[in-house]
Amino acid sequence: MDSESGNESGDYSYDESSDEVEYSSDWDEEYTASFEKISTTRRNLRKGNFNPRLFSFDSSSCELSFTIKNLALETPFDFFKLFFDRRLLETIVKETNRFHANSAWTSYSRTAPWIDTTINEMYTFLATVMLMPHSKKNRICDYWSTDHLIATPIFAELFTRNRFRALLTNLHFNKNQNQIVKDSLYKIQSIIDELKKRRTVSRVIDSARTAIIKHFVPKYLGFSHLTRRELIDNHTRPLAKLLFDQPGEDKAIIILDGTYIYVQKSGNNLLQRRTYSLHKDRALIKPMMFVSTDS
Repeated sequence: MDSESGNESGDYSYDESSDEVEYSSDWDEEYTASFEKISTTRRNLRKGNFNPRLFSFDSSSCELSFTIKNLALETPFDFFKLFFDRRLLETIVKETNRFHANSAWTSYSRTAPWIDTTINEMYTFLATVMLMPHSKKNRICDYWSTDHLIATPIFAELFTRNRFRALLTNLHFNKNQNQIVKDSLYKIQSIIDELKKRRTVSRVIDSARTAIIKHFVPKYLGFSHLTRRELIDNHTRPLAKLLFDQPGEDKAIIILDGTYIYVQKSGNNLLQRRTYSLHKDRALIKPMMFVSTDS
């Protein structure tokens, strides 16, 4: 019995240490080589004066027009109406009211009496929908919850819960009766055609880009928008001077602030690989900003 048990023990013995060393060694070498390759790419520090790369802000290849530069746009709502003006909202309101009038839910006993929606109410509805992602809830009804742990009173000020759900249920952009069977975009095609026809997006982006380049960039960005003396006298906090400056010295103190900005996944394979972050598991860019101690 002893010999048999000894043979069985020998047959099923397992040396964990040897296998672990072999595995970890191969894995560590491969991982270390890959990490060093990634971490040293384009990150070599060079001696000498730093010459920042200056980007040229021009419209030579942007293919955008300059048709709305002189419009008086003051509030976010003014800009939003460039995308969704009253004519487009009239279409949405008309089709939404039409859908409810032809809906089988019209006579359902438990539904609240329907009141035809209006353009102003539809603007408020769209604003509510855009506000929701800023305060994410598990269910739509939670936005109108009175529970102190999750309550967000602004939604109850804009709509009652039942009215919002009624609008969401009946929201339509096109007639169902004329739908083409194989046209998967038919229900939103009228909105797409209207936006494409007016090229509103291109005009708004161009207007915002032009305003930023003209009024914001020269005053607040770049190394040439202020002098070293202005940085020391007007943009250095007392605490920074106390921590980093010595008596009798006159130092310009700046902060290198690295952050990341999430971007959409690019259709370009090379750009997709360059913007993908293993740490965040999504696409992003990492700008490095030089800022003064008072931001």
